[in-house]
Parts: sequence; structure tokens; C-alpha cells
Amino acid sequence: MEEVKLAFIPPTMHLGRYGPLTNMHLMLPQQLGVAPYSMHYMRFIAERDQFVIMDNGAAEAKPMSARTLSRLARVYMPSELVLPDVLADSKATIKATLDFFGPEGDWLQQPQDYLVQLGVVAQGTDWEEACDTVMELDRHVVPFKTIYLPRLLLQGDKYARVKAATRLHNTFGETYNIHLLGASSLWSTEVHAITETCPFVRS
Repeated sequence: MEEVKLAFIPPTMHLGRYGPLTNMHLMLPQQLGVAPYSMHYMRFIAERDQFVIMDNGAAEAKPMSARTLSRLARVYMPSELVLPDVLADSKATIKATLDFFGPEGDWLQQPQDYLVQLGVVAQGTDWEEACDTVMELDRHVVPFKTIYLPRLLLQGDKYARVKAATRLHNTFGETYNIHLLGASSLWSTEVHAITETCPFVRS
């Protein structure tokens, strides 16, 4: 059984201290204008044993436009890109994700785009609707590899992501990776439950 991986998001001043503790990293696009931050992640991206995920900024209350997100992804070429989403809104998330492949985001229109693994965010008002969001995107044949279960799902149900991960794994098997996007005060309880009941969760 593989261990659940941990992706750090250390503050800029602590990148050198905490960055080397893991080989999986979450990069916030809003911070890429800060030279130490961008240089740090460019170095990790260049190292083959490092896995860098570029977030879309939605949970930071500073979502990127599809055009800006696709431009940054093409500049930095992360291992994986979190596709656009709208917090707690299934329909808006589905639209934002699909629009990324249209004229606004223009993704998959350049050869290098295919080198970046994609992930969709399972948004919804609860974990069941979040699962429905993923199933709808799967029906649209969106070329994603990872399902991100957002921290927001934990509101009112500390085991919501455990339940969602279980249902999605039962539905899709090993087709998609599952990543818990964002930690909370319930982190230790949730991680214990995940490792005990959902060993298939990647990170």
C-alpha cells in the first residue's frame, strides 16, 4: 500500500526550509509575481523527481481568469494543473472547467499542453453533489487525471471527503487519482480516516 503524499504550501519566507521535506508541491499562481517564489518552483519543476501542482486560486478568493491560468501553465509547465472551479457551485464549476478548453482558456490547442496532467475540482453544496459534478465532467470526456476534493466540503460533515473519495473510487476504480485539496483544523482526524479506509487516495 502506498503512503498518502503531502503537498506543502509554505509561506515564501519558509520555502527553503519546508520545500525540501516533500517531493509534491502546490504552487499558488497569485504568488508567481514574487521572484523568490517563482524561482523556487521553477527549480522544482526542472527536477524530474519533483511533482508540482499549479492551483487555480479559487480558494484564495483570487481566482485566475481562464486566459491567465492557461498562460501561466504554459510558462511554468507544472506536473499538474487544477482546472477552474467555483466554490460550492456545481453548475458554475462544470461551465468554468469546460470553458477552459474553449476560446477563453484555449487549452489543448498547443502541443505542450498535453504534457501537463489535469485535475477537476469536485465542487457542490455537499459531498454527494460534488461527486455528481465529477461524473458530469467525466461524461463530457474532459481529459482529466485527478479529482480534487476541496476543503469546503468539510463544512457540516468532517467525513465528507472520506465519503466522496469512497464513492468516486467505487465508481471509477483506479481511473483517476484523488487529492484532498486544502487542509483544515480536522486535518489529523481526516488523514487518519483516509489512511484507514481509503488507501487509494493519492495525496
